[in-house]
Amino acid sequence: VTPDVLIPRPDTELLIELSLTLIPDNTATKIIDLGTGSGIIAVTLAAERPLAQISATDLSLAALHIAQLNANKHHTTIKFLHSDWFANVPTNKFDLIISNPPYIAEYDKHLSQGDLRFEPLSALRASDQGLSDIKLIADNARDYLEPGGYLLIEHGYDQQQAVETIFIDYDYKAVKTAKDLSGQPRVTYGQWLKI
Repeated sequence: VTPDVLIPRPDTELLIELSLTLIPDNTATKIIDLGTGSGIIAVTLAAERPLAQISATDLSLAALHIAQLNANKHHTTIKFLHSDWFANVPTNKFDLIISNPPYIAEYDKHLSQGDLRFEPLSALRASDQGLSDIKLIADNARDYLEPGGYLLIEHGYDQQQAVETIFIDYDYKAVKTAKDLSGQPRVTYGQWLKI
């Protein structure tokens, strides 16, 4: 980890654990990790599901470099793409789209406290009360998900209702939110059933 990427936090373990429950063992499941940062999500999934075909994107070339180093260190194969969310992603279809996007409101006081002071703001904050990137991902993911595929997004503890509403408004089904280790709502996911 360098100042170019977020410090991996226990909250993200939930995103990984939920993803693993949705990825059958010994299948070539197609997965993309949007905004991969250090690559912790993609690398862990690749190590746990070696037959999965995993892609990972980031807008930051420095972050992609760190992610590639981490993938090499753990002997995993991941296709890294320099992309602003879906901008440079081929029109492939994925079984699982995963993201820990920026979700802190632009003027949130927490941005100037603790470890957050040392992390890239572009990976932390988003407009529209921290929801702009989540909306964009949920909207565009519909064009990239296989029928029956899942979208999983990590978000702030106080954003459950807003994120669930976004998923429902974009017609995802079986929308649920899982709680992190401290009991806070942290990951919302839903299934795309349309062809």
